Amino acid sequence: NTPDELPGKAFGGQSRSSSRRSGISIEFKPGNRPRRRSLPEPGEVEETRRTMQCQACEEIVAVYGLAIYCPNCGQLAPAQQFGELIRMHRDGLAALDALPQEVKRGLTESGVLEANYENTIKDGFGALETFLKARFEADAPDVSLQKKGNVFQRLGDAADLYRKHLGVDLPDLLGTDGWEHLNQAAAMRHILVHNAGIVDVRFLNRLPAWPQQTGQRIQIKKPDAAGFVPLLDGVDAAYGSLPAGGLARRAKEPSRAIRSTRPQASRP
Repeated sequence: NTPDELPGKAFGGQSRSSSRRSGISIEFKPGNRPRRRSLPEPGEVEETRRTMQCQACEEIVAVYGLAIYCPNCGQLAPAQQFGELIRMHRDGLAALDALPQEVKRGLTESGVLEANYENTIKDGFGALETFLKARFEADAPDVSLQKKGNVFQRLGDAADLYRKHLGVDLPDLLGTDGWEHLNQAAAMRHILVHNAGIVDVRFLNRLPAWPQQTGQRIQIKKPDAAGFVPLLDGVDAAYGSLPAGGLARRAKEPSRAIRSTRPQASRP
Protein backbone atom coordinates (compact mmCIF):
# COMPACT_ATOMS: atom_id res chain seq x y z
CA ASN A 1 0.00 0.00 0.00
CA THR A 2 1.09 3.53 -0.71
CA PRO A 3 0.86 6.21 2.02
CA ASP A 4 -2.15 7.66 0.17
CA GLU A 5 -4.00 4.33 0.29
CA LEU A 6 -3.48 3.60 3.97
CA PRO A 7 -6.19 5.94 5.35
CA GLY A 8 -8.74 4.56 2.91
CA LYS A 9 -7.91 0.99 3.89
CA ALA A 10 -8.12 1.89 7.55
CA PHE A 11 -11.62 3.32 7.01
CA GLY A 12 -13.02 0.47 4.98
CA GLY A 13 -11.57 1.45 1.65
CA GLN A 14 -12.70 5.06 1.78
CA SER A 15 -10.73 8.20 2.47
CA ARG A 16 -13.80 9.78 4.04
CA SER A 17 -15.86 8.27 6.77
CA SER A 18 -18.91 9.52 8.58
CA SER A 19 -21.36 8.22 11.12
CA ARG A 20 -25.01 9.28 11.01
CA ARG A 21 -25.49 8.20 14.58
CA SER A 22 -22.68 10.26 16.06
CA GLY A 23 -22.61 13.11 13.59
CA ILE A 24 -18.81 12.83 13.36
CA SER A 25 -17.11 13.12 9.99
CA ILE A 26 -13.46 12.24 9.35
CA GLU A 27 -11.70 13.36 6.20
CA PHE A 28 -8.08 12.70 5.23
CA LYS A 29 -6.16 14.96 2.88
CA PRO A 30 -2.62 13.79 2.12
CA GLY A 31 -0.02 16.51 2.27
CA ASN A 32 3.15 16.98 0.26
CA ARG A 33 5.86 14.41 0.72
CA PRO A 34 9.00 15.71 2.47
CA ARG A 35 11.86 16.75 0.26
CA ARG A 36 14.66 14.22 0.01
CA ARG A 37 17.88 15.34 1.66
CA SER A 38 21.20 14.24 0.27
CA LEU A 39 24.14 13.36 2.46
CA PRO A 40 26.93 15.97 2.38
CA GLU A 41 29.97 15.34 0.28
CA PRO A 42 33.26 14.67 2.15
CA GLY A 43 34.51 18.16 1.41
CA GLU A 44 31.36 19.74 2.79
CA VAL A 45 31.66 18.21 6.28
CA GLU A 46 33.04 20.53 8.94
CA GLU A 47 36.64 19.70 9.71
CA THR A 48 37.51 18.21 13.08
CA ARG A 49 38.40 21.08 15.38
CA ARG A 50 41.12 19.20 17.24
CA THR A 51 42.31 15.80 18.32
CA MET A 52 43.46 14.39 21.63
CA GLN A 53 45.59 11.43 22.58
CA CYS A 54 44.34 9.70 25.71
CA GLN A 55 47.19 9.30 28.18
CA ALA A 56 45.47 6.29 29.72
CA CYS A 57 45.09 4.07 26.62
CA GLU A 58 47.07 6.18 24.08
CA GLU A 59 44.16 6.22 21.61
CA ILE A 60 43.97 9.31 19.36
CA VAL A 61 40.42 10.66 19.09
CA ALA A 62 38.68 13.65 17.59
CA VAL A 63 36.95 15.82 20.18
CA TYR A 64 34.47 18.66 20.11
CA GLY A 65 34.09 21.00 23.06
CA LEU A 66 34.80 19.68 26.55
CA ALA A 67 36.42 16.23 26.56
CA ILE A 68 36.72 14.79 30.05
CA TYR A 69 36.63 11.11 29.12
CA CYS A 70 38.04 8.96 26.34
CA PRO A 71 35.47 7.29 24.04
CA ASN A 72 37.78 4.28 23.74
CA CYS A 73 38.63 3.42 27.36
CA GLY A 74 36.05 5.56 29.16
CA GLN A 75 38.52 7.63 31.15
CA LEU A 76 41.35 10.11 30.88
CA ALA A 77 44.55 10.24 32.88
CA PRO A 78 44.00 12.47 35.96
CA ALA A 79 46.31 15.23 34.74
CA GLN A 80 44.67 15.23 31.31
CA GLN A 81 41.16 15.51 32.73
CA PHE A 82 42.31 18.24 35.11
CA GLY A 83 43.89 20.16 32.23
CA GLU A 84 40.67 19.96 30.19
CA LEU A 85 38.61 21.44 33.02
CA ILE A 86 41.14 24.23 33.54
CA ARG A 87 41.04 25.02 29.83
CA MET A 88 37.25 25.22 29.93
CA HIS A 89 37.28 27.83 32.70
CA ARG A 90 40.12 29.81 31.12
CA ASP A 91 38.30 29.96 27.79
CA GLY A 92 35.04 30.85 29.52
CA LEU A 93 36.57 33.83 31.29
CA ALA A 94 38.25 34.96 28.07
CA ALA A 95 34.91 34.75 26.23
CA LEU A 96 33.25 36.93 28.86
CA ASP A 97 36.06 39.48 28.57
CA ALA A 98 35.54 39.65 24.80
CA LEU A 99 31.87 40.63 25.09
CA PRO A 100 30.88 44.20 24.16
CA GLN A 101 30.67 46.56 27.12
CA GLU A 102 26.92 47.01 26.77
CA VAL A 103 26.38 43.26 26.91
CA LYS A 104 28.69 42.89 29.92
CA ARG A 105 26.87 45.71 31.68
CA GLY A 106 23.58 43.87 31.27
CA LEU A 107 25.08 40.57 32.44
CA THR A 108 26.58 42.31 35.46
CA GLU A 109 23.26 43.85 36.42
CA SER A 110 21.49 40.50 36.10
CA GLY A 111 24.13 38.68 38.16
CA VAL A 112 25.24 36.41 35.33
CA LEU A 113 28.89 37.47 35.42
CA GLU A 114 29.22 37.02 39.17
CA ALA A 115 27.56 33.60 38.90
CA ASN A 116 30.19 32.59 36.34
CA TYR A 117 32.99 33.80 38.60
CA GLU A 118 31.52 31.79 41.46
CA ASN A 119 31.31 28.70 39.27
CA THR A 120 34.98 29.08 38.39
CA ILE A 121 35.85 28.94 42.10
CA LYS A 122 33.46 26.07 42.89
CA ASP A 123 34.08 23.92 39.82
CA GLY A 124 37.79 24.69 39.68
CA PHE A 125 38.30 23.66 43.27
CA GLY A 126 36.21 20.54 42.66
CA ALA A 127 38.50 19.67 39.76
CA LEU A 128 41.53 20.22 42.02
CA GLU A 129 40.05 17.94 44.68
CA THR A 130 39.38 15.20 42.11
CA PHE A 131 42.88 15.53 40.68
CA LEU A 132 44.64 15.38 44.07
CA LYS A 133 42.64 12.29 45.00
CA ALA A 134 43.29 10.54 41.67
CA ARG A 135 47.03 11.22 41.80
CA PHE A 136 47.26 10.05 45.39
CA GLU A 137 45.39 6.83 44.63
CA ALA A 138 47.65 6.24 41.62
CA ASP A 139 50.85 6.80 43.60
CA ALA A 140 49.73 5.16 46.85
CA PRO A 141 47.31 2.39 45.83
CA ASP A 142 47.78 0.48 49.08
CA VAL A 143 46.71 3.37 51.32
CA SER A 144 43.05 3.17 52.33
CA LEU A 145 41.04 6.39 52.28
CA GLN A 146 38.03 4.88 54.03
CA LYS A 147 36.60 6.85 56.95
CA LYS A 148 38.53 9.95 55.85
CA GLY A 149 35.54 11.59 54.17
CA ASN A 150 36.22 14.30 51.61
CA VAL A 151 39.80 14.60 52.78
CA PHE A 152 41.01 16.26 49.57
CA GLN A 153 38.62 19.17 50.10
CA ARG A 154 40.66 19.93 53.20
CA LEU A 155 43.99 21.02 51.82
CA GLY A 156 45.77 20.74 55.16
CA ASP A 157 44.70 17.11 55.57
CA ALA A 158 45.53 16.40 51.93
CA ALA A 159 49.00 17.85 52.49
CA ASP A 160 49.46 15.55 55.50
CA LEU A 161 48.56 12.50 53.39
CA TYR A 162 50.97 13.47 50.61
CA ARG A 163 53.72 14.18 53.10
CA LYS A 164 53.23 10.94 55.08
CA HIS A 165 52.69 8.45 52.26
CA LEU A 166 54.44 10.03 49.27
CA GLY A 167 57.14 12.09 50.91
CA VAL A 168 55.85 15.18 49.09
CA ASP A 169 55.40 18.53 50.82
CA LEU A 170 52.59 20.20 48.87
CA PRO A 171 52.99 23.67 50.44
CA ASP A 172 56.71 23.58 49.67
CA LEU A 173 56.16 22.29 46.15
CA LEU A 174 53.57 24.94 45.32
CA GLY A 175 55.29 27.73 47.18
CA THR A 176 54.06 29.65 50.20
CA ASP A 177 52.15 32.22 48.16
CA GLY A 178 50.48 29.69 45.87
CA TRP A 179 49.51 27.42 48.75
CA GLU A 180 48.05 30.34 50.70
CA HIS A 181 45.91 31.45 47.78
CA LEU A 182 44.69 27.89 47.18
CA ASN A 183 43.53 27.85 50.79
CA GLN A 184 41.79 31.19 50.27
CA ALA A 185 39.97 29.74 47.27
CA ALA A 186 39.02 26.74 49.42
CA ALA A 187 37.48 29.12 51.98
CA MET A 188 35.50 30.90 49.24
CA ARG A 189 34.28 27.59 47.85
CA HIS A 190 33.23 26.42 51.32
CA ILE A 191 31.13 29.54 51.87
CA LEU A 192 29.48 29.21 48.46
CA VAL A 193 28.69 25.50 48.76
CA HIS A 194 28.07 24.96 52.46
CA ASN A 195 26.87 28.34 53.78
CA ALA A 196 24.63 29.62 50.96
CA GLY A 197 27.34 32.19 50.16
CA ILE A 198 26.88 34.03 53.45
CA VAL A 199 30.06 35.43 55.01
CA ASP A 200 30.59 34.20 58.57
CA VAL A 201 33.13 34.70 61.36
CA ARG A 202 35.13 31.61 60.38
CA PHE A 203 35.55 32.92 56.85
CA LEU A 204 36.70 36.35 58.02
CA ASN A 205 39.16 34.74 60.45
CA ARG A 206 40.60 32.89 57.48
CA LEU A 207 40.61 35.96 55.19
CA PRO A 208 40.77 38.97 57.55
CA ALA A 209 41.32 41.44 54.69
CA TRP A 210 38.12 40.40 52.91
CA PRO A 211 36.10 43.63 52.36
CA GLN A 212 32.77 42.33 53.63
CA GLN A 213 31.06 41.75 56.96
CA THR A 214 29.38 38.73 58.54
CA GLY A 215 25.88 38.11 57.24
CA GLN A 216 26.56 39.59 53.81
CA ARG A 217 26.39 37.58 50.58
CA ILE A 218 29.94 36.94 49.40
CA GLN A 219 30.89 38.80 46.23
CA ILE A 220 33.28 36.92 43.96
CA LYS A 221 34.84 39.34 41.51
CA LYS A 222 36.66 38.86 38.24
CA PRO A 223 40.16 39.12 39.83
CA ASP A 224 39.26 36.27 42.20
CA ALA A 225 38.27 33.96 39.36
CA ALA A 226 40.94 35.15 36.91
CA GLY A 227 43.65 34.73 39.54
CA PHE A 228 42.48 31.26 40.55
CA VAL A 229 42.83 29.71 37.10
CA PRO A 230 46.62 30.35 36.86
CA LEU A 231 46.96 28.68 40.27
CA LEU A 232 45.28 25.58 38.85
CA ASP A 233 47.55 25.85 35.82
CA GLY A 234 50.51 25.85 38.20
CA VAL A 235 49.29 22.70 39.93
CA ASP A 236 48.78 21.07 36.55
CA ALA A 237 52.30 22.04 35.47
CA ALA A 238 53.80 20.68 38.70
CA TYR A 239 52.05 17.30 38.60
CA GLY A 240 50.66 16.82 35.11
CA SER A 241 53.87 15.75 33.43
CA LEU A 242 54.76 13.18 36.09
CA PRO A 243 54.08 9.48 35.48
CA ALA A 244 52.40 7.38 38.16
CA GLY A 245 54.79 7.14 41.09
CA GLY A 246 56.49 10.35 40.01
CA LEU A 247 55.36 12.34 43.02
CA ALA A 248 57.37 10.19 45.36
CA ARG A 249 60.44 10.68 43.19
CA ARG A 250 59.79 14.45 42.99
CA ALA A 251 60.13 14.62 46.80
CA LYS A 252 63.84 13.93 46.39
CA GLU A 253 64.31 16.74 43.86
CA PRO A 254 64.70 20.47 44.61
CA SER A 255 61.27 22.09 44.88
CA ARG A 256 60.13 24.59 42.28
CA ALA A 257 57.58 26.88 43.84
CA ILE A 258 54.62 28.03 41.80
CA ARG A 259 54.31 31.78 41.61
CA SER A 260 50.78 32.93 42.35
CA THR A 261 49.16 35.54 40.15
CA ARG A 262 46.06 35.87 42.27
CA PRO A 263 45.52 39.32 43.82
CA GLN A 264 45.38 39.73 47.59
CA ALA A 265 41.97 39.42 49.23
CA SER A 266 41.76 43.15 50.03
CA ARG A 267 40.08 45.12 47.26
CA PRO A 268 39.23 48.78 46.92
